[in-house]
Amino acid sequence: MLAKLSFFVTLDEALLERAALIHDHGEGELQMDVPYAEKKDEDDVREYEAFRRRYGTLDRRSFDRFHRAFLLQFVNKPDAAAKLPDDARDVTVELAETRAVEALVFNALEKWDYVLYALEQYEHLENAFILAEVLGRQMAELDESARLIPGFAQEIWTPEIRTWCVHFLADHRHVLLPVPKLAQA
Repeated sequence: MLAKLSFFVTLDEALLERAALIHDHGEGELQMDVPYAEKKDEDDVREYEAFRRRYGTLDRRSFDRFHRAFLLQFVNKPDAAAKLPDDARDVTVELAETRAVEALVFNALEKWDYVLYALEQYEHLENAFILAEVLGRQMAELDESARLIPGFAQEIWTPEIRTWCVHFLADHRHVLLPVPKLAQA
């Protein structure tokens, strides 16, 4: 994605690569992940605290590099960012001012990765449910990314890909119908 977008916009690729590598580290420390649809601000804050406990043992310069990268994901989550410690909020504000496009790209990368994972599940395991579920949740955000990020609509969320996803979702809405509850015995 970064290589494709580099023809349209100059990005801090090192920051984005670090963010991609460590943004889920808190989940690993907590040994749990919360599904996207159920995630709350408090879950993000707990993951940040777990990240900070682990990476806080590094020397100051190293910690600062990883801290900034980890906090990039909070730039577009102002409610969660508001619940962070003061120093982390300060970094998030600074990133919003100096790396706003990178924050948008990171968000788009995360959403696009959800789609790619779900597409893989559909292609290899014929799991239409997960692809329909992910597309139903992520298409609006990918549309917004295409509007805001230079090159995203031309290289990633192209009209052809978007159209295919719209048709897939229309053809597979039935897999998203709620399962009726069984009567209690």
